Amino acid sequence: MDELKNRKISRRKALSTAAKVGLAAGIGVVVGAIGGYFGGAAAAPRVTVTSTVPGPTVTTTTTAAAVTKTVTKTVERTTTVSSVVTASPSPTKAAIEYEGVELKVLAMSDPPNLAFQKLAKEFAEEHGMKIEFEMYDWEHLKDKLMTVLPAGVEYDIVLIDEPWVGEVEKYLHDMEELMRTYGDPALLAANDILPGTMDALRTFEGKLVGFPMMTDVRILAYRKSYFEDPENKKKFKQKYGYDLKPPVNYYEFFDVAEFMMEETDIPYGFASLWQKDYLEATFGSWLYSLGGRFFDEKLVPQYDSPEGVLALKLLIKSLEYGPENKLELTHELADVAFFTEDVPMVLQWWSVTNEMMDPEINPLIDDTGFAPNFHALACSGMMGYAVPLASPHPAQAYKVIEWVYSQQNAARLISLGGTPVRTSTLQNEEIKKSLKIPEQWDAALSTLRRGLWYRPKIKYHGTHAEILTSWVHRAMAGEVDPEEALTNATKEVKEEFEKAGVYK
Repeated sequence: MDELKNRKISRRKALSTAAKVGLAAGIGVVVGAIGGYFGGAAAAPRVTVTSTVPGPTVTTTTTAAAVTKTVTKTVERTTTVSSVVTASPSPTKAAIEYEGVELKVLAMSDPPNLAFQKLAKEFAEEHGMKIEFEMYDWEHLKDKLMTVLPAGVEYDIVLIDEPWVGEVEKYLHDMEELMRTYGDPALLAANDILPGTMDALRTFEGKLVGFPMMTDVRILAYRKSYFEDPENKKKFKQKYGYDLKPPVNYYEFFDVAEFMMEETDIPYGFASLWQKDYLEATFGSWLYSLGGRFFDEKLVPQYDSPEGVLALKLLIKSLEYGPENKLELTHELADVAFFTEDVPMVLQWWSVTNEMMDPEINPLIDDTGFAPNFHALACSGMMGYAVPLASPHPAQAYKVIEWVYSQQNAARLISLGGTPVRTSTLQNEEIKKSLKIPEQWDAALSTLRRGLWYRPKIKYHGTHAEILTSWVHRAMAGEVDPEEALTNATKEVKEEFEKAGVYK
C-alpha cells in the first residue's frame, strides 16, 4: 500500500456519514496481457508490478452473469463422480424429425435467457415441437447442473458458465461435431462471432462445449446529475486539480468516491458485488488489473503475491463507500441501493444493467448514465448453451440453438433483452439507435476493447472459488488481515489440488 500512503484517501470510522456520490468509469489504455491458462494482466496507473508468467497475448472475450428476482445465497461446491454419460446414437441430418418432440431446457431467468426463451419457443411452435424451460438463479443453476449432468438426467439444452467448463465438459456434446452433422456453417460464421467468445467455451484441449449466448462485462452505472452539477465540478477541480468526470483508473475512482461522500448529501458512495458468491470476479478484477493472477502455469495458486495483497487491500478500501449491508450485496441488492438513492454509482454486470433501461424498474432512469469499468482489466463473462450427452434429442436441440443465434435473429435478440455475440450486431447503428440508453452500449463496448481476463476453466474450479472467496470475504469483514487471508487460501487450495492429483 506504499502508493496510497502519499495520497489523501480518508478512512471513515462510520459508514453512516451523510454524503452523496456520482460515478462512472472512463476508458483507459488497454494494457499488456499474460497467457498460459488464463487471461490478461495489466499494470494500473501509478503501480509497477512484475509479471512472472510468460505467455501469448490473450484474445478479448466476454460472459454472462445472472439476474434474478429472488435473492438467495448458496455455497458453490464441486461434485466428484465416477460415472460418465455416454452419447446415444443420433439421427442423420436428413432424418431429423421435429413433430411431437419435447425439449427440456435448464437455464437462468435473466433478460438474455428470457430473450432466448422467446425465440426458442417460436422455433418450437413453427416445427411442431414443445419446449419446456426450467430456470434458476446463477447460484442454484450450478448446483442443479452438478446434480443432473452426472446422473444423466435427460435435459436437451443446458446453460453453462465459462468457469464451469472444466467440470462439466465430459457430460456435453462437442458443438462443432453437432454443427458438422446437423448445422449450417453460414449461420454460425466464425468471422462474425465476437473475438474470443467461442474460445471462452472451449476446454484446454479445444473441445467447444457450448455456443455463446451472451457477452458480459461489468460496467458502471452512475447518477449523471452529480457529475454535471456546476458547483460539484468547481469544488472537485479545486480539491484534486483535474475535472470531475468518470474515473479511468482506481486512483481517480477513490478521489471521486471521497469527494461525493464529503461534499454531497447521498448516504453512501459506491456499491459493487461484494457478497461472497460474486467475489471471485470482484477480487479478480482488482488482482488482474494490478498484474497478478490466480495461478501460475502449473496451477499453483498465486493469491498471496504482492499484487494479490495490494488488490485485497484496495478491495477492502472500496468498502468504505458502501452501504450498511455491503458484504451482502448481490447484483439485485446493488441495484436496490442505486434505485433507492443510497449510492450514486454501482459496478454492475452489463446484462444486469438491461433492467436499468426499464422505467418501471428504475425510477432514476432519466438520471442514469453508464461508463466503462475503471479497472484496467475487467472480468470476462461468457455463458453458452450446450447439449448434454444424455439428451434424447441432440439434433433438434442443436437446431434450436443454431436458429436463435443465427445472423437473421441477431437484431431480434437485442430487442428482446439479449446481448450481442456477433460483430455485425455491434456495428449496426440502427440497433444502437433503438436502445433506450445508448451509453450502456458504449460503456460495454469500451470495456471490451480495453481488455478482459478469463476465469480459470479447470476441473476443480469450484474448490478454488469456494476457498478463495471464503477467505477474501473474511478479510473484508475484518476477521483476518489481508496477508493472512490470502496465505491461508493459497495453502488450502494447493493442498486440495495436491490431494486431487493436479500436480502429478
